[in-house]
Amino acid sequence: MKAIFVDHFQILVDDDMFDELSAMSWHVVKVRNVFYARSGQTFMHRLVMKAKRGTIVDHVNRNGLDNCRNNLRIASSQMNRCNCRQDRKTTPYIGVSLTSDRNRAKPYRVIAKKEGQKIHLGYFESGIEAARAYDSYALATYGAGALLNFPISPTQN
Repeated sequence: MKAIFVDHFQILVDDDMFDELSAMSWHVVKVRNVFYARSGQTFMHRLVMKAKRGTIVDHVNRNGLDNCRNNLRIASSQMNRCNCRQDRKTTPYIGVSLTSDRNRAKPYRVIAKKEGQKIHLGYFESGIEAARAYDSYALATYGAGALLNFPISPTQN
């Protein structure tokens, strides 16, 4: 892995793509809340993946400046939405919120989404218990591409 520096940003690329990509003029743009590398109208991640128009390229680790092939994947729009950052105002966990009735025995609520529909998975005593319930649902629904609260390392398979 090598880095291309643009202003104060570091863009990560595979060794075999470094010469080709560093010869181009890149600038960093912010799209919503993510920074990406762009040359003219071409985004670096699309060039690396040789993506056709209409194809979605997803950054697995959600770092738009990490354009190594092992961090990029062709994704469906649903998979891409599942991998976006979520607003976590009441808990640090994906899909878990603290109910307004914090005195109840199980104040942590889990809501997941499937095909745009919200699915209520239940109430739990602790945030960790709720996060594990969300992870179980996400793995069963989305498989290895699921965004998890407690990622599974390759040695845990």
